[in-house]
Amino acid sequence: MAEPIRKNPPITLTPEQNSVYEAVIQGHNIFFTGSAGTGKSLILSKIIGVLPPDNTFITASTGLAACNIKGTTIHSFAGMGLGESSLEECVKLASRPAYRTQWRQCKHLIIDEISILSSAWKRCFTKCIVLKEVHRQADQHFINILNEIRTGRMNDSETKKRKLILVGSATVQLKIASQ
Repeated sequence: MAEPIRKNPPITLTPEQNSVYEAVIQGHNIFFTGSAGTGKSLILSKIIGVLPPDNTFITASTGLAACNIKGTTIHSFAGMGLGESSLEECVKLASRPAYRTQWRQCKHLIIDEISILSSAWKRCFTKCIVLKEVHRQADQHFINILNEIRTGRMNDSETKKRKLILVGSATVQLKIASQ
């Protein structure tokens, strides 16, 4: 017997998260970031749900990140394969009729994990919001460790206290083992 279709409960945002959502609704080019558990995926899900699907393209910098948001890679969207060719060749590939049409149709381009691509993306945004309130984790010590890893600023004394094992490729999972 088939299970009944369940409707997703409405997404409720905190005031901090809502500031991101409102900036998008107001038409800003926005970059938002935050540590693990701040609700980035939750906000992104709500944003994707309200933008018109005919001219909204959902992309990510890696295949794994693209799968997580039901999108495609930015390189695939742009029509340039892995993006490893020369600039001239990438422009030529992206200029093919199907991709040119896609670019013209695009009014909203979502790029998840954009910071992996390059630092040039920073010039594209009119608003940058850093989410600070963590919702999924109560252990402040663990939150600090995750933030240090995310920003590349691991404290030497912290490293000496813990043995850190990083697992994964595009998504980093953290295991802490006592010495």
